[in-house]
Amino acid sequence: MAVYTEVGEDELDAFVAGYDIGAVRACKGIAEGVENSNFLLHTDAGYFILTLYEKRVDPADLPFFIGLMEHLSARGISCPTPVKTRAGWLALYHGVATHFASANIYQAGVMLLDLQNPCKLLARSRYNILEPRESWELTGQVPNVVFPSGLVVEAYDDQGFARFDSPFRLYYGAADTAVGLVTGRVADLIEAATA
Repeated sequence: MAVYTEVGEDELDAFVAGYDIGAVRACKGIAEGVENSNFLLHTDAGYFILTLYEKRVDPADLPFFIGLMEHLSARGISCPTPVKTRAGWLALYHGVATHFASANIYQAGVMLLDLQNPCKLLARSRYNILEPRESWELTGQVPNVVFPSGLVVEAYDDQGFARFDSPFRLYYGAADTAVGLVTGRVADLIEAATA
Protein backbone atom coordinates (compact mmCIF):
# COMPACT_ATOMS: atom_id res chain seq x y z
CA MET A 1 0.00 0.00 0.00
CA ALA A 2 1.44 3.37 -0.95
CA VAL A 3 -0.59 5.57 1.36
CA TYR A 4 1.58 6.21 4.40
CA THR A 5 0.12 9.62 5.30
CA GLU A 6 -3.62 10.19 5.26
CA VAL A 7 -4.91 13.65 4.25
CA GLY A 8 -7.97 15.03 6.01
CA GLU A 9 -10.86 16.54 4.05
CA ASP A 10 -10.37 20.09 5.42
CA GLU A 11 -6.61 20.01 4.80
CA LEU A 12 -7.11 18.72 1.25
CA ASP A 13 -9.71 21.42 0.48
CA ALA A 14 -7.37 24.14 1.79
CA PHE A 15 -4.43 22.77 -0.22
CA VAL A 16 -6.42 22.46 -3.48
CA ALA A 17 -7.75 26.01 -3.03
CA GLY A 18 -4.22 27.23 -3.81
CA TYR A 19 -4.51 25.91 -7.37
CA ASP A 20 -6.93 26.79 -10.14
CA ILE A 21 -8.45 23.30 -10.40
CA GLY A 22 -11.85 23.79 -8.78
CA ALA A 23 -13.29 22.04 -5.75
CA VAL A 24 -12.45 18.51 -4.63
CA ARG A 25 -15.01 15.92 -5.74
CA ALA A 26 -13.16 12.82 -4.51
CA CYS A 27 -9.74 11.66 -3.36
CA LYS A 28 -8.71 8.01 -3.18
CA GLY A 29 -5.43 6.42 -2.12
CA ILE A 30 -3.45 4.57 -4.80
CA ALA A 31 -2.07 1.20 -3.69
CA GLU A 32 0.77 1.12 -6.22
CA GLY A 33 4.18 2.49 -5.29
CA VAL A 34 6.61 1.87 -2.46
CA GLU A 35 8.10 5.21 -1.36
CA ASN A 36 5.46 7.93 -1.32
CA SER A 37 1.79 8.43 -0.51
CA ASN A 38 -0.15 8.71 -3.78
CA PHE A 39 -3.76 9.75 -4.31
CA LEU A 40 -6.09 9.98 -7.30
CA LEU A 41 -7.61 13.44 -6.90
CA HIS A 42 -10.83 14.29 -8.76
CA THR A 43 -11.73 18.00 -8.92
CA ASP A 44 -14.06 20.16 -10.97
CA ALA A 45 -11.22 20.52 -13.51
CA GLY A 46 -10.49 16.80 -13.90
CA TYR A 47 -8.27 14.10 -12.44
CA PHE A 48 -4.84 14.66 -10.89
CA ILE A 49 -2.24 12.64 -9.03
CA LEU A 50 -1.31 14.01 -5.60
CA THR A 51 2.00 12.69 -4.26
CA LEU A 52 3.33 13.26 -0.75
CA TYR A 53 7.07 12.60 -0.79
CA GLU A 54 7.85 10.35 2.18
CA LYS A 55 11.50 9.59 1.44
CA ARG A 56 14.49 11.92 1.39
CA VAL A 57 15.59 13.07 -2.04
CA ASP A 58 19.23 12.57 -2.97
CA PRO A 59 20.82 16.06 -3.01
CA ALA A 60 22.32 15.31 -6.43
CA ASP A 61 18.76 15.01 -7.79
CA LEU A 62 17.58 18.42 -6.49
CA PRO A 63 18.56 20.46 -9.57
CA PHE A 64 16.63 18.05 -11.77
CA PHE A 65 13.45 18.15 -9.66
CA ILE A 66 13.52 21.93 -9.22
CA GLY A 67 14.11 22.43 -12.94
CA LEU A 68 11.36 19.98 -13.85
CA MET A 69 8.80 21.64 -11.59
CA GLU A 70 9.65 25.10 -12.92
CA HIS A 71 9.48 23.82 -16.51
CA LEU A 72 6.06 22.21 -16.00
CA SER A 73 4.66 25.19 -14.11
CA ALA A 74 5.88 27.67 -16.74
CA ARG A 75 3.98 25.69 -19.38
CA GLY A 76 0.69 25.77 -17.50
CA ILE A 77 0.81 22.28 -16.05
CA SER A 78 -0.74 22.27 -12.59
CA CYS A 79 1.97 21.20 -10.18
CA PRO A 80 3.52 22.46 -6.96
CA THR A 81 6.33 24.88 -7.67
CA PRO A 82 9.51 25.24 -5.61
CA VAL A 83 9.63 28.16 -3.18
CA LYS A 84 12.07 30.55 -4.79
CA THR A 85 13.04 33.55 -2.65
CA ARG A 86 15.59 36.31 -3.18
CA ALA A 87 17.54 34.73 -0.31
CA GLY A 88 17.64 31.30 -2.07
CA TRP A 89 15.46 28.21 -2.47
CA LEU A 90 13.44 27.81 0.72
CA ALA A 91 13.25 24.16 1.80
CA LEU A 92 11.78 22.44 4.83
CA TYR A 93 13.10 19.18 6.21
CA HIS A 94 12.67 16.90 9.18
CA GLY A 95 15.14 15.03 11.29
CA VAL A 96 15.28 12.88 14.39
CA ALA A 97 16.49 14.16 17.74
CA THR A 98 17.93 11.18 19.61
CA HIS A 99 19.11 12.93 22.76
CA PHE A 100 15.85 12.43 24.70
CA ALA A 101 16.70 9.23 26.61
CA SER A 102 15.06 6.36 24.74
CA ALA A 103 12.57 8.44 22.70
CA ASN A 104 13.20 9.58 19.15
CA ILE A 105 11.57 12.95 18.45
CA TYR A 106 10.91 13.92 14.83
CA GLN A 107 11.24 17.69 14.37
CA ALA A 108 11.29 20.08 11.38
CA GLY A 109 13.79 22.68 10.30
CA VAL A 110 14.20 25.14 7.45
CA MET A 111 17.11 25.82 5.11
CA LEU A 112 18.10 28.03 2.21
CA LEU A 113 19.79 26.58 -0.87
CA ASP A 114 21.71 28.44 -3.56
CA LEU A 115 19.49 29.50 -6.48
CA GLN A 116 22.04 28.41 -9.10
CA ASN A 117 23.25 25.26 -7.34
CA PRO A 118 20.63 23.84 -4.95
CA CYS A 119 23.17 21.30 -3.68
CA LYS A 120 24.93 24.23 -1.96
CA LEU A 121 23.57 24.95 1.51
CA LEU A 122 23.45 28.70 2.29
CA ALA A 123 21.84 28.61 5.73
CA ARG A 124 20.04 26.20 8.03
CA SER A 125 17.99 26.80 11.16
CA ARG A 126 19.98 26.21 14.32
CA TYR A 127 16.83 25.18 16.17
CA ASN A 128 13.78 23.31 14.95
CA ILE A 129 10.82 25.33 13.74
CA LEU A 130 8.27 22.63 14.51
CA GLU A 131 8.25 19.91 17.15
CA PRO A 132 5.59 17.62 18.60
CA ARG A 133 3.81 19.32 21.51
CA GLU A 134 0.08 18.72 21.08
CA SER A 135 -1.43 15.42 22.26
CA TRP A 136 -2.28 14.44 18.67
CA GLU A 137 1.38 15.01 17.68
CA LEU A 138 2.71 13.05 20.65
CA THR A 139 0.45 10.00 20.37
CA GLY A 140 -0.73 8.07 17.34
CA GLN A 141 0.47 5.39 14.95
CA VAL A 142 4.06 6.67 15.34
CA PRO A 143 4.36 8.88 18.45
CA ASN A 144 6.51 12.03 18.80
CA VAL A 145 6.50 12.85 15.09
CA VAL A 146 5.95 15.99 13.02
CA PHE A 147 7.15 16.26 9.42
CA PRO A 148 6.52 18.96 6.80
CA SER A 149 4.39 17.78 3.89
CA GLY A 150 3.56 20.90 1.88
CA LEU A 151 4.23 24.63 1.86
CA VAL A 152 1.85 27.03 0.12
CA VAL A 153 3.05 30.62 -0.39
CA GLU A 154 0.34 33.11 -1.28
CA ALA A 155 2.22 35.97 -3.01
CA TYR A 156 5.06 36.15 -5.51
CA ASP A 157 6.60 39.20 -7.17
CA ASP A 158 6.60 39.77 -10.95
CA GLN A 159 9.89 37.85 -11.29
CA GLY A 160 8.59 34.71 -9.59
CA PHE A 161 10.19 35.20 -6.16
CA ALA A 162 8.12 34.60 -3.04
CA ARG A 163 7.49 37.94 -1.35
CA PHE A 164 9.06 38.22 2.11
CA ASP A 165 5.81 39.63 3.50
CA SER A 166 3.68 36.89 1.94
CA PRO A 167 1.63 34.64 4.19
CA PHE A 168 2.32 30.91 3.98
CA ARG A 169 0.53 27.72 5.01
CA LEU A 170 2.66 24.77 6.14
CA TYR A 171 0.88 21.42 6.18
CA TYR A 172 2.54 18.74 8.27
CA GLY A 173 1.99 15.18 9.34
CA ALA A 174 1.64 14.42 13.04
CA ALA A 175 2.22 11.03 14.68
CA ASP A 176 1.49 9.43 11.26
CA THR A 177 -2.17 9.87 12.21
CA ALA A 178 -3.18 13.49 11.58
CA VAL A 179 -2.37 16.53 9.43
CA GLY A 180 -1.62 19.88 11.03
CA LEU A 181 -1.43 23.43 9.70
CA VAL A 182 0.95 26.25 10.65
CA THR A 183 0.70 29.76 9.21
CA GLY A 184 3.11 32.68 9.15
CA ARG A 185 5.11 34.90 6.78
CA VAL A 186 7.89 33.87 4.40
CA ALA A 187 10.20 36.31 6.24
CA ASP A 188 9.68 34.25 9.43
CA LEU A 189 11.02 31.13 7.72
CA ILE A 190 13.99 32.97 6.19
CA GLU A 191 14.79 34.53 9.56
CA ALA A 192 14.66 31.12 11.24
CA ALA A 193 17.05 29.69 8.63
CA THR A 194 19.58 32.50 8.95
CA ALA A 195 19.45 33.21 12.71
